[in-house]
Amino acid sequence: MIVHFLILLFFSLIPIPEWFNFGRVEEGELVSAKFWLKNESKDTVRILSIRPSCGCTYALQASNLVNPGDSIAVDVQFNTKGYSGDVVQFVKVKYDGNGGGEIYLKLKGEVVKSTLSPDELMRYMIVLIDVRDKVQFEKEHLVGSVWVDKGKFTSSIKNLKIPKNTLVVLVTDREDDRRFLDSLKNLGYSNSYILRGGFSNWKNIMKETLVEGRKD
Repeated sequence: MIVHFLILLFFSLIPIPEWFNFGRVEEGELVSAKFWLKNESKDTVRILSIRPSCGCTYALQASNLVNPGDSIAVDVQFNTKGYSGDVVQFVKVKYDGNGGGEIYLKLKGEVVKSTLSPDELMRYMIVLIDVRDKVQFEKEHLVGSVWVDKGKFTSSIKNLKIPKNTLVVLVTDREDDRRFLDSLKNLGYSNSYILRGGFSNWKNIMKETLVEGRKD
């Protein structure tokens, strides 16, 4: 009772609820919250401005005038895209009447990320281009790698339609195959490399890890 009296002493408008807990949501979801602004004073209060923090939008229902004892609703939406972990968001409400002041509509919850969009996947995507002899490739190769005929290297790369910002790694066992790296650079794949030591070095270090193919 004493706490409520102290709140009324300083604020004419009281947000209901004080906090909106949206719980645990997936990153990218749109959170909707409804707040009520109750006028606890004896004067009419006018909403001057509502300023949401980053990621929030709002809609003020009905008039921006709140008569004594009345309440108006404010619908707040929070776009969780790009957020993760425990999140707190504020919407600042300024008003006049009975001395004026400002209050905050507060949202909190946890944003989790368990999915990737196609664009996000491309940021992590690695394309493995194997330019060894086809017999070697069919016998064993790195999982997910693509065999490319050296004689048709440029046209084959173009046909694959790999986005230019993708990490491209050449798998080879011959030093003179470095010319294909130059070809990749010339095609606009600046983020391209040769697997150091080639496929044989991978086998020496990683053994059978991520290796597949025809077992004779």
